[in-house]
Amino acid sequence: MAKLVLKKSTYKSDELDYGSILLLQNLFFKCGVKERLERGGNLPMIDGYLELLNNDGVMEAKITVQVKHLTCYPTESDAYYDIPNEVFAYANLNKGEVVIFVACDTNNKTFYWRYIDSNAIQSFINLPNECQQTQRYHFTQSEKCDETCISQTLVSWKKIFDDKMTSFKDEKYFANLFIEVNRTPFAIINSLFYGLPNFCIPDQVR
Repeated sequence: MAKLVLKKSTYKSDELDYGSILLLQNLFFKCGVKERLERGGNLPMIDGYLELLNNDGVMEAKITVQVKHLTCYPTESDAYYDIPNEVFAYANLNKGEVVIFVACDTNNKTFYWRYIDSNAIQSFINLPNECQQTQRYHFTQSEKCDETCISQTLVSWKKIFDDKMTSFKDEKYFANLFIEVNRTPFAIINSLFYGLPNFCIPDQVR
């Protein structure tokens, strides 16, 4: 007699991604971070947001993240990840957000991160193969984080956010300054031709 067996509805990658989200939740717990991460959610290209709070519980910075499990076996001096195209595309489209890619090593309760800034986006665009779907990135030691250095990582992220917000203010200031400087020549133009009243240039010379 045949036995009825249901097919598994989960995959190994789903389990690893779930473990990565859980690792971040545990590390950020009681660290002044309100995480809004989705496990198997519907957000395209990202996994959610991290709100960095001050001592009064007020949000001081908002970080957009995509979270993956680390696919390589990290060594003492090297860990890398093939960051997918869509992370760069999302950061390029949403220039007002601080986008950080996170790769988690759940075995060692560690995660690695990379800020997807304009330089990162340009480095991907400059890849020789226009069909390139990923870019291999080797994380630096300052981009490695565990429970012993979570505070330093959050300080770095807060500075990244502050610098980005400041750059927007600078751009607005210089844009207004440019408008003001270039408005001056138009302000001194007299509507009368050489100051002569009732004088105009005819539409056609007959």
